[in-house]
Amino acid sequence: MLNVVRELRLGGLLIAIALATLALTGCGQSSLKLEPDPIAQQLPSNSQDSLILANAYTQLDWDRVYIFAPYTSIDQINESLGYAWATDRTTTIYQSDRISLLVFTKAGQVVGYVEYPRSRGDFAGLARDGGYSTEEAVFMADYTLSNQAGPPMLLVDE
Repeated sequence: MLNVVRELRLGGLLIAIALATLALTGCGQSSLKLEPDPIAQQLPSNSQDSLILANAYTQLDWDRVYIFAPYTSIDQINESLGYAWATDRTTTIYQSDRISLLVFTKAGQVVGYVEYPRSRGDFAGLARDGGYSTEEAVFMADYTLSNQAGPPMLLVDE
């Protein structure tokens, strides 16, 4: 009888550990999702100023940002990052023209991402292989391309 009780306790403990592990790994990915507000607050109101992404997410320790345009496939995202990170539960970029995806990495690992609404600023034209380092992630807002009526197109500030 004592052995049965021990086996039940051990079985229950193993199930609890498995559930906790599952919960942590399932929640870990979503905890990386960032709000777009810090970018919106840093977005230049004219073409004379620049958006410096390092200033937008100061609480985030990152060394590279990858920008993905609308309809980028999950496979393309994972290929750019060098490992399988994105899934259809992580992002809807592969089926949407309303967002650009910015993925922040540190030492090759994703540390945060934001689905940035194109209605607030359009990063779509900034997608490139290899992404941008923190020093390179400086963009200018071009309101002339949006006819002053809409959000700015964001361009590399060279």
